Amino acid sequence: MQKRNGKSRRSSGYTVLIVPKDDRPTISFDLSAGRLRALKIAGILLGVHVLVGFVLYAVSAHLYQRNRELEWNNRLLAQQAKRVEKVAAQFAELERSDRRIRALLGLQKDVGLPPAPKTASPGTEALPPLGEYPSTGSGVSEPVPLGPQQLNYLMDRPSSFHFLLRNLPTLLPVEGYLTADYVVGLDAARPHYGIDIAAKKGTVVRAAGDGLIVFADWTVDLGNLVIIYHGDGLFSYYGHNERILKPIRTWVRKGEPIAILGSSGRSSGPHLHFEIWKDGQPQDPKQYLLAFAAEAKAKAQVGSDVNKQAM
Repeated sequence: MQKRNGKSRRSSGYTVLIVPKDDRPTISFDLSAGRLRALKIAGILLGVHVLVGFVLYAVSAHLYQRNRELEWNNRLLAQQAKRVEKVAAQFAELERSDRRIRALLGLQKDVGLPPAPKTASPGTEALPPLGEYPSTGSGVSEPVPLGPQQLNYLMDRPSSFHFLLRNLPTLLPVEGYLTADYVVGLDAARPHYGIDIAAKKGTVVRAAGDGLIVFADWTVDLGNLVIIYHGDGLFSYYGHNERILKPIRTWVRKGEPIAILGSSGRSSGPHLHFEIWKDGQPQDPKQYLLAFAAEAKAKAQVGSDVNKQAM
């Protein structure tokens, strides 16, 4: 029994000896079983604290990085908001000046137009419709022809009115022959929502007025189509282009190149299909383009001279 008890006492703890290399005395201390358990528990707790600290550090680093990204995004959004406010102010100024320039140019009010076409679903910012153009059996759009005496070559003439209010689409987009006129009304069997101007393939198409490009992509009927918003519900369409030069959401100035004339989509030959829409209703582009106004003025002057000579 004593031997067994002696073994029990010897195995119940440890003695740690520290023996120096010099003549200093040896240091020893005993580690009992209770002390060993306490050291084990302390080691486990220390390991848990280290692990938790590492996890918390990783989470804090991730949150810090995420916070930096959010701050950067907020700065970008603030800058974009300032740009949007600036563009909105420009549009407001354009809308305030729209009536004055219409009066100066003698533009008529919209009369005799059909009901407004259907637009996109409520709650979305809708563009005027692209329209459905009647087709022949060959699948090529059938334009509204003009008689030989009405086939006119359109040439843009310099005018101070172009720059009096830059957003109004008064500039002729491309010089060429008027091959199809604007025909819309209750009696129109084949509505044509704009005018067709035939010109050489590769001719530069220019913006009729200042505005924001809200569409620049392919359509079935009008091929490569560019749509510019000029403010106050006013849009201009440029269809059948060979190539589009400006992307969507680009601000363009009057006379700036936006496309290359071609014959894309349902087209019988190189020409520009040009439309103007106001508040969801098609407009006669001749009421806006100064090329027509100058031509009408010249014809009126010639008629006046003939009458004076006859008298």
